[in-house]
Amino acid sequence: MIYIQKFNERYQPNLKDTLNSLKSYFTTDGVYTNNLLDQSIIGDKLLIELDIASAYKEGKAERDRIKSSLKRGGFDHSGNSLFVITLSPDELEWVKAYFSNL
Repeated sequence: MIYIQKFNERYQPNLKDTLNSLKSYFTTDGVYTNNLLDQSIIGDKLLIELDIASAYKEGKAERDRIKSSLKRGGFDHSGNSLFVITLSPDELEWVKAYFSNL
């Protein structure tokens, strides 16, 4: 049982690591959206919208890597370029602070 618990703890999606790994995309100007990754908080949900594939230096391959990273981070895929995650109250406060400091 201890091994299963440690395995689950090790591979749980980590919102902080996911957002920190994508930090530069939240501050780089986009073509279709304001930034390559646009974010908005609605209630207890964090929504992230990806810009069109041609906006990224490596094109579709880079965009697909970002999509994969968001999926591994616990985000649900909604449509072609929108990702959503429901936040706990602690995560919500951290996310608000994180985006206000960008």
